[in-house]
Amino acid sequence: LASKSGMISTPRKENKLRHRISIVICTLNREEVLCATLRRVTALVQCRDDAELIVVDQTQKHSEATERCLEELADIMQLHRVVFASLTCARNYGVRQACGEIILFLDDDVEPSPNLIDEHLVCYSDPGVWGVGGCTLLPGGRKLSRSGLSQRELVDLDSGRTNRFDLDWPRQTTWAPGCNMSFRREKLFAVGGFDEAFYGMAIGEEAELCHRVLGAGGKIRYAPDAQLVHLVNPSGGCRDARAEGERIAQLLDNGIYYHTRVGDSFCKTVMLMTRQCRVIIFNRASLCEGTWPVKLLACWRGVSRALRNYRRSACLGLLSEQT
Repeated sequence: LASKSGMISTPRKENKLRHRISIVICTLNREEVLCATLRRVTALVQCRDDAELIVVDQTQKHSEATERCLEELADIMQLHRVVFASLTCARNYGVRQACGEIILFLDDDVEPSPNLIDEHLVCYSDPGVWGVGGCTLLPGGRKLSRSGLSQRELVDLDSGRTNRFDLDWPRQTTWAPGCNMSFRREKLFAVGGFDEAFYGMAIGEEAELCHRVLGAGGKIRYAPDAQLVHLVNPSGGCRDARAEGERIAQLLDNGIYYHTRVGDSFCKTVMLMTRQCRVIIFNRASLCEGTWPVKLLACWRGVSRALRNYRRSACLGLLSEQT
């Protein structure tokens, strides 16, 4: 069906919460890995009566094989084809379509564990928990115990200075990984949803949302058994069709915007971004390959862009809407 905005989608379900959990997958320019992910996730959903799967597809044209896959799975999921290409807009769109009390966001290149859904849900037995971050491993990775970390790393974790999502024990955390995170739907509306001023690679969008969740009085829980493997597919997604220079510029622009949104001082933001630029420009690969001048220019472009837009306003896509 064509909506007023020109988006094509399957019909939305009744405007009431009919499910315990809605899984939202936002995808852009992914083919084989998307099909593999959807087959894994639909296998989890189709054996339950308390879950639904919503796919927000920002791809202009899929391969024939992918189209066949989407057609095969049409009875198990809601497919929404949209005309924009924005991760934060797609996440907010998925929330609007959802009929679940809990919204679980997964990336389009993951391998979820069989008990992923239940392990997210069990955390919400605590009414103070507004969000959950699941264990996220890279291919071949494994969870770490406290004994596998240095004393300094443990101190940084306990103080909240750092977060990790490959640990084998539950804990309170200050944010959740975008590829494996869930929230109470009503709380997403209460804090305004994802900030659509983040664009492109949208670095920092999930951390900024979590900052608002904590500021509103919610807790975010790390669930070690809500596990998946994030394949970090090199093609497609937010990185697709963008030169490395533009990716670097977006990283810095979004990064500076994130720090302003969470209330960091200008001096702290400059210090953090200067450190980030040093890492990007003067790493061993850049120096050996002679690419550091290109990266220097990209960093300058990103910082200049951020300074021009330093006071840009937030765009909270769900703030004025009702649950």
